[in-house]
Amino acid sequence: MKESIIHRGIEKFKRTFFPLRRYEYLFQTIRDRRCKRIMEIGTWTGKRAEQMIEAAGNYHPSANIFYYGFDLFELLTEKLNEEEFSKRPPTEAEVKERLFKTGANINLYKGFTHETMPPLVGRLPKMGLIYIDGGHKVETIENDWKYSKEFMDGNTVVIFDDYYHKYDSVGCKKVVEKIDKEKYNVEILPRRDRVITPWWKLLEINFVRVTKKRQ
Repeated sequence: MKESIIHRGIEKFKRTFFPLRRYEYLFQTIRDRRCKRIMEIGTWTGKRAEQMIEAAGNYHPSANIFYYGFDLFELLTEKLNEEEFSKRPPTEAEVKERLFKTGANINLYKGFTHETMPPLVGRLPKMGLIYIDGGHKVETIENDWKYSKEFMDGNTVVIFDDYYHKYDSVGCKKVVEKIDKEKYNVEILPRRDRVITPWWKLLEINFVRVTKKRQ
């Protein structure tokens, strides 16, 4: 009970003094591009998916909105959780139940993205928005970007989360720096969130937006 009270106090402190503003770029993208096909790598609880589907619902009937979400769900072990610097998700069934209530077309893929994404190349349509927020290891993000490119066309916006200014051993910084600037527009979006980790370190986080250059 005492630990629960302390945890709630810490969360309230973070929300009060470090409000998260970068997520507005997701909804802005959906508004500007009228996205109806959304891919999210790192569905987690489904909260962000629910919000993105709701945003898309302002422009499309729910039956015309398609969501494709990837996560390990209950396959995430404690060891992997530590290696990926991740947060433990609920079960796939719990997330599916939550998202089915939106009325959108929900497609969830459980497992490692290097196994679940390749079979979908050429089978899924090009996306309006791809949001990369899965595991935080550099190798994992490299893989997620590698396959996300297969679902892009000239109208697709890819948004990377976890661009850490002071760290490049985790997060997307190294991956973003290696993106071919001759082929892609790459922009570090200006809203910067400051997040206190459970270890009381201050992280400064930005989104990165990537689109294909017109040939």
